[in-house]
Amino acid sequence: IFFRLFSPPWGKAQHLHMPSQVPHVRAMASGEKPSVVINEEELKARLDPLAYRVLRQAGTEPGNGKHPFVQKKDEGKYLCRACGQALFPSGCKYVDGSGWPAFKDALPGAVLTVGKPPSQEIVCSSCHSHLGHMFPDSHNPTGIRH
Repeated sequence: IFFRLFSPPWGKAQHLHMPSQVPHVRAMASGEKPSVVINEEELKARLDPLAYRVLRQAGTEPGNGKHPFVQKKDEGKYLCRACGQALFPSGCKYVDGSGWPAFKDALPGAVLTVGKPPSQEIVCSSCHSHLGHMFPDSHNPTGIRH
């Protein structure tokens, strides 16, 4: 699990209305440094080995459909487990049949892409932790899935 859901304690989260035409991601610039520096030893102590491997070594979780966030419908924002930055609003989450959680869009400025389409890596814009990949998807209005 490379992110966690934050539901505000004061009640239901407000849904963000985002334009569906353009995703809120940008390409990481060559040599761009993270704005949040992560202490790797502290992070290793805080995360289980799989989460650390996914976040910091670009590993992949099993996509067997049993991921705890695939069917989750709680309102809130999904946060980076490494640095806590808000990444995705729950209103952009959908079930795409891949076995992993899928999102139509990210919060503005929260996610960077690395590499070239059709399968670009996405990373947290603050700490550059690996979040997964962005793929073409004709089943949602943005035409991509995170």
